[in-house]
Amino acid sequence: MRRTELRWAVLMALVFLFGMLAIASFAQEPPESEEPEGPLPVMIRSSLTPETGVYVGQKVRLHVEVLTNTWFTKAPQFPELRIPHAICLELSQFGVNFTERIQGETYAAQRKEYVIYAQRAESYSVPSLTVNIVYARPGEPHGEVTLNSPPQKFEAQIPEKAKGVDYFVTTPRLQVNEEYDRGFDDLKVGDSLIRTITMIADDSVGMLLPPLDFGPTEGLGVYPASPRMEDESNRGVYTGKRFESVTYVMEKEGDYTLPEITIHWFDLQSEELKTETLSAVELSVAVNPDLEQEMLGFLEEEDVEPEEEIAATQKRPLDVKSLLYLILALVLLFTALWIFLIPYLKRCVAWWKRRRSIQAESEEAYFKRFRKSCNKGDPKEIMQSFLNWLDKIYPGPGAATIDDFVRRADDLELQALAKGLDDELYGKQEIDESHTEWSARDFYRTVSQARKRLLKKEKSKVKPFGLQPLNP
Repeated sequence: MRRTELRWAVLMALVFLFGMLAIASFAQEPPESEEPEGPLPVMIRSSLTPETGVYVGQKVRLHVEVLTNTWFTKAPQFPELRIPHAICLELSQFGVNFTERIQGETYAAQRKEYVIYAQRAESYSVPSLTVNIVYARPGEPHGEVTLNSPPQKFEAQIPEKAKGVDYFVTTPRLQVNEEYDRGFDDLKVGDSLIRTITMIADDSVGMLLPPLDFGPTEGLGVYPASPRMEDESNRGVYTGKRFESVTYVMEKEGDYTLPEITIHWFDLQSEELKTETLSAVELSVAVNPDLEQEMLGFLEEEDVEPEEEIAATQKRPLDVKSLLYLILALVLLFTALWIFLIPYLKRCVAWWKRRRSIQAESEEAYFKRFRKSCNKGDPKEIMQSFLNWLDKIYPGPGAATIDDFVRRADDLELQALAKGLDDELYGKQEIDESHTEWSARDFYRTVSQARKRLLKKEKSKVKPFGLQPLNP
């Protein structure tokens, strides 16, 4: 009997144990009938167009969509998009409303579109955007929730056919036109000629179009004006415009050639590297009698030498013997130069070229280029030269950003000016009454001060990090 009772006791204990395990499993996992079915009442999603095969300077669209199965009681609040080494813009201040059927339910949706222009050949991470959503709940107070859009990634590359080009524009269509304020006939000393060049690119922005270098011309005064940029958006299509203007002043009579201007661009439709060329212009400048008469009026009569004094100062011709001695002396001089000085001069020239090459790639040379760009005041050129200088002061395999430099400098004024430069390039926010205009001169001053401190601090040990060059 004892053995039988023991067996029954063990059997009851096992039954009790399995029963408790079954109850615990049911308590942890609710029945399938109690699980929510269908889509959620509020959703967020994001996507890129295109996702692959992106070239530097090509427009990439970021779509961020929020959806609710009721309706929005307040417009969703979308944040600003910022990505290092890329230009980010909003296609429209307002979102696009639409409806969509999901699993048999009708959803009210709103889409926010951003455009991204990569400026370097590298991998880009599109951050998650936080959107505040207020939606209706029938029979209950409205719901409010904050959702984060899924992050995205894309790779920007330089087209094979564009490698080696100093600068190119990525666009499906580029137009380049030029006009002059007057004809080329009857140009005289003292006249002026205004040349205006207009560049228009589809699916691009004005800040991506190249600045033009008109260069000096002997005998002509060359005075470039500050470039002007305009961006237009029509039904989601961006058009970037850049206007370059220069004034030529005729300083001397003679024949002149205004050199041709070549602009490279990569055609996204044919995937071919193309060029737009403005032909060279021939100018003929004549003497201006009216201007000469005006200049002669300033001369005093006593300053004009009599004809007798002019004749007395004329050089007398050399005789034959003196001419032979002069030729012999010149031959001996050139022979000595050829034998002794030419090899030495060649070595000096080679040393000088090597030294110039080293100096041209030094940190100091890149900082001088940054200073020159600040003097010009073009935000895009300032950003380009500033990033190139950072590559020199912080060399290494990684990518350094302006935020890294500002953080190391620990300068609040520099931080504000760097933010101002970013706004000048990628678009300003609403300006309050305390806002002050961004100054290239102040930006250079604060960077120069930070440079002195950081070079002194990191003279013994420089932390290696660097930047890749912008659109090469």
